Amino acid sequence: MNVVSFDTNAPTNFTVVETEPPNISIEEESDTYVRIIAEPLTPGFGITFGNALRRVLLGSLPGAAITSIRIEEVMHEFSTITGVKEDSMELLLNFKAIRLRPLTDRTGKMFLEATGPAEIRAKDIQVAADYEIV
Repeated sequence: MNVVSFDTNAPTNFTVVETEPPNISIEEESDTYVRIIAEPLTPGFGITFGNALRRVLLGSLPGAAITSIRIEEVMHEFSTITGVKEDSMELLLNFKAIRLRPLTDRTGKMFLEATGPAEIRAKDIQVAADYEIV
């Protein structure tokens, strides 16, 4: 077992900067915008604080997205699909761009069936009752 001891009277390579807690206030607020003022902050700490706040706020937004897709005869995302002009990766990116509005907190399944030559749109997806395509 290693034991480390420090001499409190020895010179150190760092300085302790004592600051007071920042004053945080909301300057502007609407349904889609908020301006938060936090001051005073130690130099360089504003970016750290702002990134943490941004990540928390974005992570707490409610929403829905397509998280997985299964296509018959496709083994992985780089496969080609017989009779389809786009490759599977392009199809996946198109599905990712579909905007959904959740009506409940439950997960759900959606289905899309197509045969023959056709142009498929998001409106052709059979949506579960818990979601709406925007």
